[in-house]
Amino acid sequence: PRRAVLAARRLDDAVDDRGAVDAEDDADAVVIRLDGRQDPRAAPEVASSSNGPQITLGASVDEVYQYGQARMKAGQLLDALAAFEDVTERAPQHDLADNAMYWTGACHAQRANHKLALDVWQRLPIRFPKSPKVPDALYGMAQSHEALGEPALAETLYLELVTQYPKAE
Repeated sequence: PRRAVLAARRLDDAVDDRGAVDAEDDADAVVIRLDGRQDPRAAPEVASSSNGPQITLGASVDEVYQYGQARMKAGQLLDALAAFEDVTERAPQHDLADNAMYWTGACHAQRANHKLALDVWQRLPIRFPKSPKVPDALYGMAQSHEALGEPALAETLYLELVTQYPKAE
């Protein structure tokens, strides 16, 4: 069957400072292989194999999002990032697009790449101003500023969060 297989090795070397995956410079970094498929822009689908879930061609946005959630919980953050970014880019009007964008930032933060996390979370309220994930993004931004040694910025964001979203968890 035609399937796209994402194989990841030496994950920390696979992502540059902007969060882009660069497989050309490091053949062992991230490889996306399309077996027998002529249109690489086709949407992936999720399938299972002996190596765990894989993204294959034809998956729904919901399936790709669920795949990202599963990969994130398993600590396979680059796989999760790829899935969440696919959801956000392929279906920007989908109900899960704002969640996918939030989790993209969370994956970057878990990888200790707080500058990328901040970049993603700062764009979330602009792109999805009515999203219920906006308070979560503000909280994540505050935590990332703390991790970067910027307590004054973190405090400002915490105050903004409490002021603008007093009922947020």
